[in-house]
Amino acid sequence: MFVLCTSVSISAQTIITGTVFSQKDNSELPGVSVSVKGTALGTATDGNGKFSLSIPTDKAVLVFKYLGFKDRQVSVSGNTRNLKVEMEEDTQILSEVVVTAYGNARKATLPTAHKSA
Repeated sequence: MFVLCTSVSISAQTIITGTVFSQKDNSELPGVSVSVKGTALGTATDGNGKFSLSIPTDKAVLVFKYLGFKDRQVSVSGNTRNLKVEMEEDTQILSEVVVTAYGNARKATLPTAHKSA
């Protein structure tokens, strides 16, 4: 007689969904990084600011990051399933960002960078 014993470990997964908004004008934010603190689990919001993320337990801290906005951490536990997350603009970071475009140019003909106050 042949007996096969297997052990199956089923861990409870909780699916958290939500929408991320700008606190300033209540617009949805696409491309926000959403991750579970202390893990490699993560996703990004879609074009409408919506996300869905499976977390390993019913308690976790979600970390929201987006260029030009302050990072936000939100604790989820128990019956939390659908979040509405507002993110605050980080005006200090925005004032430090400089975008430039040169098109086609040779390195020798590019002007040097200048710092403005």
